[in-house]
Amino acid sequence: SRLNPAPAGLIRQALIAEAEARLASAPELGLPGSAQRVVALVGPPGCGKTTTLAKLAMREGIGARRSTLILSTDTHRVAAPDQLRAYAAILGLPFEVAESPANLARLLLEHRQKALILIDTPGFSPREEECGREWAAMLAGTEGIETQLVLAATTRTDDLLASLRWWEMFSPSKLIFTRLDETTRPGGCLAAAMLSGKAVAYLCAGPGIPEDLEPASVAGLIHLLLGRSITVGAAA
Repeated sequence: SRLNPAPAGLIRQALIAEAEARLASAPELGLPGSAQRVVALVGPPGCGKTTTLAKLAMREGIGARRSTLILSTDTHRVAAPDQLRAYAAILGLPFEVAESPANLARLLLEHRQKALILIDTPGFSPREEECGREWAAMLAGTEGIETQLVLAATTRTDDLLASLRWWEMFSPSKLIFTRLDETTRPGGCLAAAMLSGKAVAYLCAGPGIPEDLEPASVAGLIHLLLGRSITVGAAA
């Protein structure tokens, strides 16, 4: 006899259970066990690193009453630090630019009493692999830095997965997804999270600082899987 197809509800439940088993969230900044939280955001050009960093500075720095430093290593582009410097001025936070590995190490030592240091980095394209590897080595060679990879949800799935592989040279420990308000198909983000085995730290859905930043949760990621828009800001 022919087998009856599984009811749609059972298939949906199985998909959700599989996703729950393969997705992880870790809305945290800094290396485990470290008193000082030093975090570098890396990612492709235009993914929203700088705005995300400002959101984190507001939420996890000022909002959590942590002494915070904003630091840019992006001397790759002309006037690249200017936007971040403006954000720092608006937030009333100190701002520094590190132009070399030695300068970065010196600034981290100089500001070792800061509870939170957020580091912005250049957005490299795949054609800039040599420069990318130089910066990756600089971050890897500086003790105490956690790296989180920022990816835009508007990126096509194939390009998102390719980008994930390219940025692996920076050894990111977690993922941050931005521009979730600009797409109705966030499946690529979830595929990237599951295939990479990396936890998702934060979700961003809008330009608001910090209200459009939400600590990630598996429940929130499943919400996206089911095709529902996220409402960021309730936890901010």
